[in-house]
Amino acid sequence: MSQELDIIRLGLSMKTYFKKMGIIVGLSVGLVLAGAYLLMPVKYKSSAVITIPSRYFQQPVVEDIIPSSGDSSENRALRESLLKTALSREALEAIRAKFNLFPSVGNDAKEYEIVMQKFQHRFGIVSLGLTSFQIEYLGPTAEQTFEVTKETQRVIVEKILTLRHQKLLDLRDNLIGRIDNLSFNVKGVDVPVNTARPEVIQSELSQVQGFLASLKSRFSDEHPLVKTYKSRERLLTQWLTDKKMLPKSNGRVGKEKVEGLSGASFADVDRYSDLLKRLDRLNIVLEYESKNPESLVEVTTPALEPLSPVSPNYSLVILWGLLMGMFLSMIYVSMKRISERVVSPVAEWAVAHKIHYLGKVPDLHPQFKRNAGKVTSRMKESSTNHK
Repeated sequence: MSQELDIIRLGLSMKTYFKKMGIIVGLSVGLVLAGAYLLMPVKYKSSAVITIPSRYFQQPVVEDIIPSSGDSSENRALRESLLKTALSREALEAIRAKFNLFPSVGNDAKEYEIVMQKFQHRFGIVSLGLTSFQIEYLGPTAEQTFEVTKETQRVIVEKILTLRHQKLLDLRDNLIGRIDNLSFNVKGVDVPVNTARPEVIQSELSQVQGFLASLKSRFSDEHPLVKTYKSRERLLTQWLTDKKMLPKSNGRVGKEKVEGLSGASFADVDRYSDLLKRLDRLNIVLEYESKNPESLVEVTTPALEPLSPVSPNYSLVILWGLLMGMFLSMIYVSMKRISERVVSPVAEWAVAHKIHYLGKVPDLHPQFKRNAGKVTSRMKESSTNHK
């Protein structure tokens, strides 16, 4: 009964003050909109979608030694780490300087750090799946936001490709170093002596020519190592020509150790040949990726110029204004109900004493007087007739 009475009170109050509640809600919405227009900064958002295929994480040439990870979550974490590495402090500083953002920053290190943190917070990386990520940027104007996002997209793609290329170059340098360690030391090797066996000289020449072919795919003819091996090739060719024993044309590298030439030899011809094959395949991969960068990273959705600001969001502002207005209206009605009793105190007393209160008896006094006069006259007439 008490809850029903409270509902009745609330309904009566809202009905009584409905017009005033509407005014309160309207004023609240207006004030919130004005505050959002005057105080909230205008922000535009532009975004680009970048996809990094699984091929990016493959280990060419050494896949049998260092296999790629098959864990999708780990690969997604690696992609996200790549994007964050691409958006390094140096990259952000270059973007800031290019577009003259935060021009008021001075030489104060603390102020610069605050500015760079604010600038960094304008960027966002949103995962759209296992291989795709959305790069977002918030800016004060539509044109500037678009240009910064487009530059960020370019910087990220360039950095990702650079990291991949450098990784393969490091791998190639490692292979070259191992090949150099396995190859014979040309320096200090004298002219073949007359007692040297022709098959030994031919084997050495084949090895020198094979190594020269590998070197020329990486270096120019002016490279010191190329010059050294070319000199050795001419020396061996001249020796065989003088002996009227031309080198074999099949170019096969023999497994016989080269002896009799200052102790120069290959420690393991099979291993050397395998490294040369891996090096050739790696050069093919490098050439392919340089001509087809989209196989490593692709801009699925390029940056677009925003047409409208994302902040302030006036739809959300109006909703907040309506909620605040309704809240203030309820407070107003509650205060008025306390000051002016909407329900009779008799009814409250009846509820407190658990008595069924049916309502106030209407005042029938005027109608009672008119009816009483009629009844009295009829009674007199009836009395007269009986006499």
